[in-house]
Amino acid sequence: MLSCMSFCYYVFHCENMTCLVFTQFVKMDRKCILEFLMEEVNHSDDLDKSFTPPAPPMTTFEQKIVTLLIDLEVLKPMVIYFVLAAIEYHLFRLNSDVQAEVDSFTRIYVVLSRIQKDRERVRMMCCNALYCMGLKSIRVLYTILTSWTEVLPNAEETNKGILPKCISFLISSQIISNSSESKRSLFQKLYTLKSLLRRYYNYTFTQETIDILNEVMTALKAERTDGLDTAIILLAKREGSSWTYKNIIQSALLPMILKNEHPCTYSAFALLGRLLRAFPSQDEDNTVQEIGEQLRDLMQSGEGSHDQQEGVVSALLSLSRHKFHIALSIMTWMPSKSLRPVVDMQLQAFIEGRKSTFWKNYLKKSGFKPK
Repeated sequence: MLSCMSFCYYVFHCENMTCLVFTQFVKMDRKCILEFLMEEVNHSDDLDKSFTPPAPPMTTFEQKIVTLLIDLEVLKPMVIYFVLAAIEYHLFRLNSDVQAEVDSFTRIYVVLSRIQKDRERVRMMCCNALYCMGLKSIRVLYTILTSWTEVLPNAEETNKGILPKCISFLISSQIISNSSESKRSLFQKLYTLKSLLRRYYNYTFTQETIDILNEVMTALKAERTDGLDTAIILLAKREGSSWTYKNIIQSALLPMILKNEHPCTYSAFALLGRLLRAFPSQDEDNTVQEIGEQLRDLMQSGEGSHDQQEGVVSALLSLSRHKFHIALSIMTWMPSKSLRPVVDMQLQAFIEGRKSTFWKNYLKKSGFKPK
């Protein structure tokens, strides 16, 4: 029986596969192809531009992988979905050390998403890269926007929304010194991205951070807008925790919550939690602890609507990596309605983040008794 890696090698180096071999490949672990890409493929191979356009440039190996996955999808539906999810995990997980594979993973991700006509998924990949990858996000964004330009709407489109504008701003305001050899390639990609935004997408670079901040915070008080929370979170992540607390949380979001000025109570608290989640875990000025304790007290009081309570729970779950002692207040909460899918996912991730033995000991020490 061939191992996963040796089987992949066989598949990608043979011109023809029998139906029996192909079926056997379908049965293998869905991560097999990704592991092969990470360990065996030479990521410095030249890009094949024979079919460009309309197809984006890809290496010969990447072309074979995409072709294989398309065929696999017929026999094993959802295989592409799981490969895309695995790519997201490897690129965007905390403390990811992915380096050479970034460009290759991104090209495969974009092509598979484009085949499935899932432009929104690739747009969210731009957001994930900006949030999680620091300077490495430039490589992802460069590959995306030079492979599938329609991912970002033109500046002149009236219904483009705030998120594409924020993505454009974050790219245009990024600064890299090309003094070192290691950053020279990134500098060139960033220069190309800025030129693309200006000449192809017609975005202008006249706004400052304060201008974007005023625009998103004004919009936050109005009717709910798709992508607005994501734009605020990305802007906050770029500027850092001190700036975020002063310019978003303390001066705008908390007053809106207290005065009930936000159009959706749940979303206001959930946004608060997501903003605080990016704060340093050391919490030297106790900002996260103080807000977390206030949220816990509000949770335990039972006051407010179900939407408010659910928003508080979402915020507390976001803060659990800073202050795990809030777990007990979450576990004793009894919702009056079904929870939003996103809160269900937060709860599941919170529970599965610890082993069952930990939970047994924690419950025993806390004196918690299920009703």
